Amino acid sequence: MSLDARHRARVAAFLATGITETEALIDCLEQEFEALSSGEPERIRECAERKRTQLQRLEERLGEMFRPAGPAPTPPGDEIGRLLEALPEDDPLARQWQQLRETSLRLREQNDINGNVIRLSQQHVHQSLDILIGATAGGDTYGPEGDRFRGRRMRTLARV
Repeated sequence: MSLDARHRARVAAFLATGITETEALIDCLEQEFEALSSGEPERIRECAERKRTQLQRLEERLGEMFRPAGPAPTPPGDEIGRLLEALPEDDPLARQWQQLRETSLRLREQNDINGNVIRLSQQHVHQSLDILIGATAGGDTYGPEGDRFRGRRMRTLARV
């Protein structure tokens, strides 16, 4: 199957929308990274909400591509992908497709970075709590009499 002029126009619009919305989502993730780095809870919440809104918008806009448009609907997603992959590199649709793929990769990388920042922050919080409550983590530990303990052991640093 090949893309006729009408389908090419719809696919071009779909790819343009995908690129624009994905770049907007990258902006949200970059702002989220800055908020996570600052440690300001309110700013983090605002960025998370903007990210959810932008993601929902992206899903809605891209979902429009697969809704029938008259008597000849656009081919399903994997078929479009195969058609785009088969286009010559100098084809405008192939260039848009490549740009969307590159933008999506940037999006994934920024999301991974943010996820790692969050995981590291959570680890620090758990370690701090363990220190405050005197918990030891993991494998075998030994008490003052040489007793062997497995798992978490609680020993508070102070009593109220």
